[in-house]
Formats: sequence, C-alpha cells, structure tokens
Amino acid sequence: MKKGTVATCIVAVMFILSAMVLYSQQNQEEMQELYNESMQLNQQLQAIQQQAYEDPEISFQAEEFNNMIEELIYQADPEAEELLRKQESLEEEFYAAQSEQNSEKIAELQQEYRELDEELNPIRQKVFQREDVIQMQNELETQVLSKMQEIEPDTMNLIERLQVVQTKLNEMMGKQ
Repeated sequence: MKKGTVATCIVAVMFILSAMVLYSQQNQEEMQELYNESMQLNQQLQAIQQQAYEDPEISFQAEEFNNMIEELIYQADPEAEELLRKQESLEEEFYAAQSEQNSEKIAELQQEYRELDEELNPIRQKVFQREDVIQMQNELETQVLSKMQEIEPDTMNLIERLQVVQTKLNEMMGKQ
C-alpha cells in the first residue's frame, strides 16, 4: 500500500464507507448512490495516485519517508513492529473481504484494525509531531499531488467531490 496522507485518507474513506453497508438506512437509495460515487471517485484517485508513485523520484522519496517513520516508531516502542505487521495483514484481508462483499468479515476486520490503531496512535502522533517528519511529509504530499495533477488536471475537483460525498455520508450515518 502506498503511504502518505492521500493514501491514508483513501483507506480511511474506504473503511468509513464500508461501515455504511452494515447499517439499515432510511435513505438507502441516496446513500447507495453516494457510496457508489465515492467508490468511483476513490478508484479514480487511487489510479492517479498509483501512477504518481510510479515516478522514480516520488517512489524513492516515499520509500525513504516510510522507512524513516517505521524506524522512528520502532525506536519509540519496540512492540510497535508486531502491531504494524498485524495491521498490514488486516488490510490485505479487508480488501479480500471487500471484493467478496463479505460484510460480516469486513466488520470484524474493521474492529480489529481499530483496536490496533488505538494502540499505535499515541506512538504515531509522537512521531508525526517531529519537525523533520512534518517537513518531509509535506514535501512528499506536495510532490505527489503535483504529479497527480500533471497526470489528471481534474485531480483537485475529484478530491473536493470525494470530500463532499464523504461529508454527506457521515451526516446521513450520524442521523441514524
């Protein structure tokens, strides 16, 4: 999985949107349309982002950033390595369950992922507050976004629309 804020946002959106399937909804038709639109937008953005990460310079910087983050997390807590490996495994299982449309398995995996996230978040927060990490993350995000816009000039509109759809879905889920 590609790392960085855009990728993290996309994965988080996928988890949120998949959770939507688990609830009975008064506005199921509208939610389904929004869900379908969000999945389409998400797929478009993932494809564009994947192309951006194929750029050798971006790929190298992303790898360097990820290695630095992992090392800092491991330094902060030696047990974090095992937790991160479990999360990676859960992500793979999640995508498989999602492609099989196994909502029961999706819910189970989401819960496990959230529990691991709760353990890892304080460590991550500490690492991501470091000035060197913030600077490197911003530089990488800027380069990825710039490359995405080079590949698809409509990238910013796609991102903005995805945010609007996500907000609407969250509001609808909050009213249930």
